[in-house]
Amino acid sequence: MQYFFSLATSILLAVLMIGCSDDGVQPIEIPTSYDSTGYANAVVAENVLIKQHQDFVNLLKTGRTNGTTVDYATALTTMQAHLTEANDSLKVIFPAYLQELTKASGNSYDPYAANQTQGGTYGGYLFDENGLEIEQILDKASFFGLFYHKASRMSVTSESTHKLIPLFGATPRFSNSDRTTNFPDILSASYAARRDKNDGNGLYTAFKNNVIAMQAHQKAGSDYTNETLYDRKSVLLTWEKAILATVVNYCFSAHAKFTMTNPQAMDHGAGLHAVGECIGFLGGLKGISEKKITNAQINDILSLLKSNKPSVFVTDAFTNAPALLQVIARIKSIYGFTDQEIEDFKVNWVTTQNRL
Repeated sequence: MQYFFSLATSILLAVLMIGCSDDGVQPIEIPTSYDSTGYANAVVAENVLIKQHQDFVNLLKTGRTNGTTVDYATALTTMQAHLTEANDSLKVIFPAYLQELTKASGNSYDPYAANQTQGGTYGGYLFDENGLEIEQILDKASFFGLFYHKASRMSVTSESTHKLIPLFGATPRFSNSDRTTNFPDILSASYAARRDKNDGNGLYTAFKNNVIAMQAHQKAGSDYTNETLYDRKSVLLTWEKAILATVVNYCFSAHAKFTMTNPQAMDHGAGLHAVGECIGFLGGLKGISEKKITNAQINDILSLLKSNKPSVFVTDAFTNAPALLQVIARIKSIYGFTDQEIEDFKVNWVTTQNRL
């Protein structure tokens, strides 16, 4: 009889242990949708910052038009939010980059010119004398250096998940589309949606699920602090992976443009634009402390992207275009993407699936 009770007790303890998480608390049921109670009031400052960034980028984009000059003083005023809220590395480099953009605006650019001393418009975009699209540096570096920076440095409070959503570029509806007229995704969420096949396994869906889990664990109380912090890390890693998956997409796109049989200026411009986006994303990520990729790995990739003189992709594509495929291989290795995922990253799934 004593043996029977001892055995029964052991079985009961084993069942209880199976039902608990690693830190000894009972797993909770995670909802399938996000609770937006209090969301609007919690994200006022984040929405103001997003609007300031959009206004700044829209001003920079006017420089894409032939003969249109971007005024430095006006643009600098529009950029004040970035100089206040961004990480230290962006605060240092942004004014100098802005000067280069304004200097190039209003002119025309020829990557083949022997003595190119200033940039200008070429193939539909505005480049500096080295073929770098500074508009994309200022825009895309902000995705990490401004918005992700703020997200990663926030204290974990009851409003944390509310704030993470707009900084990523989504809404509590999680539309998984940047083409829908109702609550479209913007910023990083826009690119995450394009990389997501909408099959329940993509990066956008993972971000959504991680934020919902984080909110649920916070609501469950202090016993679930470890789970909340784990969810937070998962949110940031998914965000990082979504943008690096987009770098893969742009490298495929640029490689295709530069290796065309008879590329025109519009093709070369589109290729340099894609490379500029990649350089911007990675440049912004370099100044971030909480990330998977290392600064040494980023420097290696930036070297492959010819970040000091992207125009060599145009003037000597045979020699330099293969480096874009090396970038893809580096990212695949760093993040453990599968062959199928890399292949899927070529596609804009929002457009392909007509997710309106």
